[in-house]
Amino acid sequence: MKRLRWDGVAERLSRAARIQLLYVLLNAGLKRRAIAKLCDVCPGAVSNWLFSSLHHPSNIATTSLLRAAWSRDPDAVRNILRDEAGRFASELRKLGIKLHRGVKLSTISRGLHRGVKFTGV
Repeated sequence: MKRLRWDGVAERLSRAARIQLLYVLLNAGLKRRAIAKLCDVCPGAVSNWLFSSLHHPSNIATTSLLRAAWSRDPDAVRNILRDEAGRFASELRKLGIKLHRGVKLSTISRGLHRGVKFTGV
């Protein structure tokens, strides 16, 4: 079987969540050029992420956005992750898929909301 690459938690974040992380950084005062440098992309790529529905940050860029956003506004990142967990659980339920017995994503997301430490990416 072919071995597949794993890019970490970024693989589980939707396009919408990736763009929300970008806005956390913009709202914290970072300029597009600084975000581009942080993500190792050209400034035009950041503009495309913001203004084109066809483009979004890659997994590697998303990891950089997540780290930077967490260091600037952990509460906003917690909210984004909590919403993602809820959306993911909802989509699984629509497919008739129940997660492990006794473990609910809503419990995990409440923990994020209460300030359970996120130890980075």
